[in-house]
Amino acid sequence: MLSTKTIPIITNVVCTADLGQKIDVTLLAKTPCGIYDEAIYGGRCGYVKLPDMQGRVTVFPSGKMISVGAKSTKNAQEQLHNTKHHLIRNELAHDCEIIHTIRNIVATLDTKKSIPVDRLSSRISSAIYDPETFPGMILKGVASCSFLVFASGKIVIAGAKSVKELNTASFDLLERLNKTLKEIPEYGKDNSKEMRY
Repeated sequence: MLSTKTIPIITNVVCTADLGQKIDVTLLAKTPCGIYDEAIYGGRCGYVKLPDMQGRVTVFPSGKMISVGAKSTKNAQEQLHNTKHHLIRNELAHDCEIIHTIRNIVATLDTKKSIPVDRLSSRISSAIYDPETFPGMILKGVASCSFLVFASGKIVIAGAKSVKELNTASFDLLERLNKTLKEIPEYGKDNSKEMRY
């Protein structure tokens, strides 16, 4: 069976904040670590990529910001906070309070066991599996989470809005998969053996 103690590893956190003021994003090109290029998204936004950032922050003329590429919620919030100070230092914004909102946490799980997705998908009514189009089984989870389950035993989780929601979704998925795996005769014979597909 798949261990329900497997911990998801966060690979990307999407977090937003609003500066509550207009920003001239064209001036980002004149700042260190700022990027503005009319060829990118038609010049509708600029970017800040500070040396210590895991990802980068997109800055819109409306004052809205999106942090992507962080590996933790704390990191994502720090990236937005540091971008705000970068804009203030370069006189592109005045000081303000910002509220961070986690929009999406993407994580991976490695069960370290092969998963017979072809057999599981036929037993889970909500599963979508078309190997000719995509090699993974697609499942909806609790709250806003969704999953990509691969035969290699690797799983991608997307849509969580908090680490708690991510961990709950991960546990629930592994429980659901184990429950369905018990219906497969090969698993029922010897649960201690790893499946080979």
